[in-house]
Amino acid sequence: MSLLSDILSKREKIKKENVVLSAENEKEMSFLDHLEELRWHILRILAAILVCSIGVFIYRAKVFGWLTAPYYPDFPFNAFICRLNPSQCSDIRPVFSSVETTEQFQQALYMGFFGGLIISFPYIVWEIWRFIKPGLTHNEQKKLRGNVLIISLLFFIGLAFSYYILTPLTVTFLVDFKISPDVLNEFRPASAVDTVTNTLIAGAIMFELPMVVYYLSLLGVLTPSFMREYRRHAFVVLLIIAAAITPGSDLFSLALITIPLVFLYEISIFISGIVNKRREKELV
Repeated sequence: MSLLSDILSKREKIKKENVVLSAENEKEMSFLDHLEELRWHILRILAAILVCSIGVFIYRAKVFGWLTAPYYPDFPFNAFICRLNPSQCSDIRPVFSSVETTEQFQQALYMGFFGGLIISFPYIVWEIWRFIKPGLTHNEQKKLRGNVLIISLLFFIGLAFSYYILTPLTVTFLVDFKISPDVLNEFRPASAVDTVTNTLIAGAIMFELPMVVYYLSLLGVLTPSFMREYRRHAFVVLLIIAAAITPGSDLFSLALITIPLVFLYEISIFISGIVNKRREKELV
């Protein structure tokens, strides 16, 4: 009986070990499946960026003209400021000069990639959402419904605000500024485009503030009471940011940038309040 008992005990032990190994193999396969799925999402994102980039590269002359338009005095916002305050009128038309053999080609590639990234941004966010969605509960999916549309909308609103208001304020100052009247401002295409694209990206990121607050509120990191308590501190930070991205501007231009930032912060407090009320109801 003792021998039979030992044999049965060993069989049971081996059986349990096999079950554990089988579970580990299934877990490993599941992880590999996720990696494979992630790979296809990344490939589709890269393909979308490539297709859009090729289109931008083909129309590179128009894209360059669009990106450098804020440098000229007849740009809508520059003309508006000129009518509002004639002392700020400028008739300086920048000169763009290429000094390297490959500079224009490299800049065309950069514009293609940057333009492709912007055009395909909604699709990129959608692909990221498709990858994350299966790992969320039904309630979590419900909370994040419509986020792809909202993120994309805020992104393009930020781009529009940056292009039509923020960029002209920045580049006009840079074009007019001189160390000495004897120094002629001749901008390299790469430098001119980089200034505009960096400003566009800054504006697009700033306008995503409500969504960042929304996610942090969902996680319980931010609360409306915390944001209200530090509202004055936040306004000082926003004022510093506005001053940093509008060098040399007057008070009107500074206010023109600060007011939308303050509005975004107040909207974020409202959003955080809604999210926290929902969280409190769920906990009851």
